[in-house]
Amino acid sequence: MIKRLTAVLAACAVAVLAPIAPATAAPAPTELFIYNWSYYIPTEVLAQFEKENNVKIQYKEFSSNEEMYATIRGGSNKYDVVFPGDDYATIMVREGMLEKLDHAKLPNIAYIDPQISSKKVSDPNNDYCVPYFMGAAGIMVNKEKVKNYEKSWNLFNRTDLKGKMTLLDDPREVIAGALRVNGCSSNSTDPGELAKAKATILGWKKNILNFDSDTFGRGFATGDLWVVHCFAENVWLEVSENQKDNEKYADKYEFFIPKEGNCSYMDTMAILKTAPHKEMAYKFINFIHDPKINARVADFTRVPCVNLKARPLVTRKPNYSLDQVLACELKKDLGEKRKLYSQVWKDTRGGDE
Repeated sequence: MIKRLTAVLAACAVAVLAPIAPATAAPAPTELFIYNWSYYIPTEVLAQFEKENNVKIQYKEFSSNEEMYATIRGGSNKYDVVFPGDDYATIMVREGMLEKLDHAKLPNIAYIDPQISSKKVSDPNNDYCVPYFMGAAGIMVNKEKVKNYEKSWNLFNRTDLKGKMTLLDDPREVIAGALRVNGCSSNSTDPGELAKAKATILGWKKNILNFDSDTFGRGFATGDLWVVHCFAENVWLEVSENQKDNEKYADKYEFFIPKEGNCSYMDTMAILKTAPHKEMAYKFINFIHDPKINARVADFTRVPCVNLKARPLVTRKPNYSLDQVLACELKKDLGEKRKLYSQVWKDTRGGDE
């Protein structure tokens, strides 16, 4: 009996003296580095992904494909998910910069409208990138300041609006508009046609305040600018903090795709071959094409939705219809002919592309 009691007391003493094991700590969140266009995804969607996946998103924005490409090409290999336009995705696929996608990890891409994917030049089977949105730039006008106008690129010829207008700081977008004014393809590489486009841009340049892809939305919202060449979503997000109120500004502002036409763009989601967090990158792309999430993103940007299952869930009218976008010419990779555009841009915008 004494031996048994002694053993019990000894065991209790050991238990008392033994260090208390700390509570299991929650695993530290992993990271995901995203490189996306400005004004292109609601912060609450990013926050939801972070919460659901115990991840910390490091988010950086770019204002042009040229900027994005130069950053990645310059050796910045920290990014996981990038959002190249289809024309630049073509270049990045050709140069081996993008990961070949495992579709088994992206079940939600089955909801993408086939007519959208089929237009991709980079890879119509979504082997290296998947559509995010397809849209077109256009012109936004303050109707209280500009009473009479035609829905045309010729607005930029108006001397009475001098200093109250901006053009995008984007060579493909501006040159495409100048080409269409002259009855040419948005993707023309004909030297004679590009010479006409150059002369047109130099005429516009006399009347614009500057070439701007960053602050035009704020300038328009404050009334300092009356006519801006823009992506409509960028302006609406500056006009009102409560984006659902933007429809009430229809009597004051108008966005249109010029009657001469324009180029269209398709922005895609891709995983860099050098991505340090590929599995989380797959989860993010699949998350964005969850119909409920995709509809929220479409409501935020007011760009036509490319996800078939998400379309019935969209609650806000887009800035323009998908048919209008499909009627525009999708920007193509110009290959070596891109140098012709670089020269036009240098001769008009000034500096290097």
